Amino acid sequence: MIRNRKIVIDTDPGVDDAFAILLAYRWFEKDSILALTTTAGNVGLETTTHNTLGLKKLLNASFEVYQGARKPLQVPLEDASHIHGRLGMGEYVFFETSALTSSEKAWDALYRIAKREGSITLIALGPLTNIAIALEEYPDLPQYIDALYTMGGSTQGGNRTPYAEFNYYCDPHAARRVYESGMNIFMIGLNVTELAFADETTMDGLSPVDADVKGLIDSLKDHYSGTLAGISSRKGSHLPDAVAVAACIDPDLCSYREVPILIETLDLETRGMSRMVENGRRPVQVAVEVDVERFREMLLSINELNC
Repeated sequence: MIRNRKIVIDTDPGVDDAFAILLAYRWFEKDSILALTTTAGNVGLETTTHNTLGLKKLLNASFEVYQGARKPLQVPLEDASHIHGRLGMGEYVFFETSALTSSEKAWDALYRIAKREGSITLIALGPLTNIAIALEEYPDLPQYIDALYTMGGSTQGGNRTPYAEFNYYCDPHAARRVYESGMNIFMIGLNVTELAFADETTMDGLSPVDADVKGLIDSLKDHYSGTLAGISSRKGSHLPDAVAVAACIDPDLCSYREVPILIETLDLETRGMSRMVENGRRPVQVAVEVDVERFREMLLSINELNC
């Protein structure tokens, strides 16, 4: 377990983002989570920022929140509100949130924090727009990122199209820019997150001791069980963002294959596809296996959160 990394989380909450952020707050030392940056993705930017500030308030957390990109680099935003609900958290609404105390843009904050710290770990749970903009503005950013864990891509087909996972489909040009940056990338794709399915027993066992956290979790569980019932016959929840956070917490959770990845941007049919290639590109770490039971145990540790 690595609990004292210096962490920045780029996120678009999103139901599974909420589980992921709760998991991160449970495992990482509280002062090691330096900031959360928000982007449009699952829902629009104002809503993802509101939800992030709501989670900050719920957790009584001290990390800063910085607002980022309102739209992808070159294509219109196609969100996932049909999965996450119009407000991103299913039927749950954050009536109280922390204040957005800074007008600094996410990409500027990311670079400033990374350079100040000398080295950080970046966890990206949504489209990679903020990170791509940071790379354009600050070409030396990669030297300050020791690892980028990105929930995105797949080696075995997608969930937005037959070829592409949602995050990379949402902003394929950003994903391609990030994969061409030379960063030390760990791709936590659908091929492993779907293996780490949180079965019905695990989801039923999620019952945090903190009443406010429990209220959020219960609402999110109800939303997902209803939404996924129309999509899959499996009982439980697919929580891809939580798998990405868990992989960062526990380096042994996943096994990886080192291979170059090309993100498709030109072909409309295969837009956002993460294609394994052998063309001299710098390889990335592609997760290919996951310890499912270990992930489920980690997820249940959210029960111990006491805010």
